[in-house]
Amino acid sequence: MIDEVLSALAASGGEGDAAVEQAVHTRVKALCARFPIYKR
Repeated sequence: MIDEVLSALAASGGEGDAAVEQAVHTRVKALCARFPIYKR
């Protein structure tokens, strides 16, 4: 996921790609929900 964001940054000349960032954000939230650091 880090590579996806960095590759999008490199491809856009440092401007970023909102679509890639949003897709990665969604995947990170799902991953964190699946493997929480602290159990509640």
